[in-house]
Amino acid sequence: MDATIVERLRDAGAVLCAKLVDGALAQGGVWFGGSTRNRGRPTTAPADVAGPGPANAAGLVAFAIGTETRGSIISPSSTCGVVGLRPTYGRVSRYGAMALSWSMDKIGRCAGASRLRDRIQRDLRSDGRDDTVVDAPFTWTPEVPLSSLKIGFLESEFNATNAGGGVVAAGGRGESGGRAARAEERNKLLKDALDVLRAAGAKLEPMTLARVSRPTRSASS
Repeated sequence: MDATIVERLRDAGAVLCAKLVDGALAQGGVWFGGSTRNRGRPTTAPADVAGPGPANAAGLVAFAIGTETRGSIISPSSTCGVVGLRPTYGRVSRYGAMALSWSMDKIGRCAGASRLRDRIQRDLRSDGRDDTVVDAPFTWTPEVPLSSLKIGFLESEFNATNAGGGVVAAGGRGESGGRAARAEERNKLLKDALDVLRAAGAKLEPMTLARVSRPTRSASS
């Protein structure tokens, strides 16, 4: 039995020609002691879903499918200079795909063209095999000016000491210093993205998420 995404692409006329490499549990591009190479930057391995991004960038395939828990589609797409589409959770069935985190996993693509996006989005219907998928129409109105939209962002994610879930000291040497440097680089990229949105006329609104405290268990008498 094939995955739902494979069935629908085949029905649409796609030629499925390869299964591409992935690091163990999508933890980088290293596998069996080797490393997938990035065509644009050969000394840099693409992140996470390491096969689809480089294969598409090199022109070996017209598009490639990947799964994402927390960045495994957009990271290699960005590194390799191709377009990555990460659908909203619950929009595309994950039936037949290996799960890493069922509460976060999404299926999307690394590609340079929009045809695959259009096909996937038109097929956003439940397959009856992934209970998280909802039947909802996909509408996009490109004529809406960006200046009429309000975009919220989490302030804590733009903190230079936030290294993707862990707080590290800003500076220092060794492993902690490396994490701090990566956190600062990440923070600059995120702030640059906000500046681009501001320059385009978007209204940006910082947001915070409320902390949820665990219920305390009363002692039994």
